[in-house]
Order: sequence, then structure tokens, then C-alpha cells
Amino acid sequence: MKNTILFFAILVSISFFACSDYNSESSLITEPSLERPIVGTPNNNFPYPFLFTFEKIKDVTFSRVEAEGGVEVYLKEDVSKYSHFYVTVDYVIDASKSLIYLENKGSETLLLENVNANYISNINVYGANVFDISREILLPYSDGASLKQLSINGWKEEKSDIHVYGNYLPYYVKFVFGELNTKSGDFLVFLAKPKGEEFIIPEFNKYGVFDLKLYGYVTPLERNSAE
Repeated sequence: MKNTILFFAILVSISFFACSDYNSESSLITEPSLERPIVGTPNNNFPYPFLFTFEKIKDVTFSRVEAEGGVEVYLKEDVSKYSHFYVTVDYVIDASKSLIYLENKGSETLLLENVNANYISNINVYGANVFDISREILLPYSDGASLKQLSINGWKEEKSDIHVYGNYLPYYVKFVFGELNTKSGDFLVFLAKPKGEEFIIPEFNKYGVFDLKLYGYVTPLERNSAE
């Protein structure tokens, strides 16, 4: 009788620990979401949560500033809604693109420097909504910092996901952003740092993606070392 009771006690113990292990492992499995990021300092030393989406600002106009050799960008929206901005430039020629970080200085006019002003066809401005950004966030960029466009080998649609085939990301590329042109509008999405040459951007293909570009941030020190 004692042996029978001991046998069942061992079975119960094994079942308990097995369930505990399963639950602890299951809690580590998280699926990306398109919801706005939670307030708080992001983990893993990334400036934003994975898939953080920046709002594209409408009705943007611009003009060249001959004296300063740059371009002034005019926003018609209330800039107090945004913590900071990211800007991309479309050219009429095949020119290398970049993602430019700009601080919000409280003005509806943004100044872009070191761009091919004579060949600009369009300027895209994406804002980080103040309600979606933690006050504790510390960005590693200086005002006007440029994130280089990264080359990719192609991409394909698979249901609601996008499979991207890129070149191996060098160790000195810290953060990666994706600019997605879709039938429902344009999105700037934070992709952290993809691991491997193939990675997935989940869910965004439901908007009908027809083009995408990747941009990567490199610290000035590491850029100089790499060059």
C-alpha cells in the first residue's frame, strides 16, 4: 500500500514540474503585434519596441534654400503631437537614399542639409507620436543624423507576412528600419536588428506592399573604424 501511495506521489510531482516547465517556456513565446508600443524603456538596448510604427505626416511641401545649400520642409500639422521625426527623400535620379533623424524644435519648418536638392521629387516625413514614446527614451542620434540605406537581395509576399532576403548585416549596424510602400499608404517600421540573411516582417502585407527599403544606423565611431 505504501509503495502504491509513493508511486502516485512521484507521478504527481513529475506532472507538476512538467507543467511548470511548459508554462515557463510558453511565456517566452511572444508574437509581434501592430499595436502601439507600451510605455516604458525598451528592452535589449533598442530605442523602440519591435514593429514600432511611425505616423506619416500628410501635406508636406518643401523648397530649396540656396544660401544654406539645403532644403526647407514645411509641415501643416501641429508639430507638438510629435517627439521627433524621420525623413526620407525621393529623387528623380538613381541616388542613394538615407533615413534622416530630426529633433522636434517646435517649428513647422524642418531643415535638411547634405541632400541632392536639385534632384528631389518628393519628401516623406514620419513622426514619433508623443503619446507612443516613453519620456525616458534616449536616442543615440544627433540632430540631422543619417541612417544609410541597406542593400537587399529581394523580398516576397507570403499571406500577411513579408519575407526579406538581405545581405548579411555587419556587426556595426545597430538598428534597422523598414520603409514600406503599400496600397494603404506608407509606413516606417522599426525592425530592431534582424538575425540572419532572411527575416520576416509580420502582418504588414495585409496592406498590399509593393516596395520596401531598409535603413541601418551605425555609430560614428564604428563607421570610421569600418571605413
